[in-house]
Amino acid sequence: MINTPYFPISAFKSTNTYYIGGLSKLWLAPREWLDGFPELNPLTQILVSEPTLKSGAVWFNISQVSNEEISYEETSNLATAGNFYKRKLSFSENGLATANHINICNMMGYEFVAVGLVRGGNFFVVIGNDKQGLKLETNEETGKGPAGMPITKIVLSDECLDKAVLLSSFSH
Repeated sequence: MINTPYFPISAFKSTNTYYIGGLSKLWLAPREWLDGFPELNPLTQILVSEPTLKSGAVWFNISQVSNEEISYEETSNLATAGNFYKRKLSFSENGLATANHINICNMMGYEFVAVGLVRGGNFFVVIGNDKQGLKLETNEETGKGPAGMPITKIVLSDECLDKAVLLSSFSH
């Protein structure tokens, strides 16, 4: 478990501000491209640096998707062995495109690490690490007739023992 006991349990903080939900920015990289994963600062419970990629690898900026279409959900569950988390990152792109269809085929064999900017808190969340990544699920729909909307839906999900970790800044 990567969470640390240095912070005592305390009351939840309220921002007393209304925010639009979701992630405003999103970057993905195959887990295999990571060149190590930073440690968690035990005093702040925030990563000490950004995850780094191997030479020549790049983070894919999911910038073509409307930033109002990107969501992240993390649900705690209880099993006989203890707590675990179901994590789900989802976004959609209106329409169908040849390049997207081919890209989805190419992505199927990978697990992904995601870095997202949380719109409501203006901080970064890192989902996945060098040990476990998110797995891809997709749904491409053509729609029916003139009222039907073609759409490509992407879901990246996993089940793991730890919550996503926080990151102070991300330079990509």
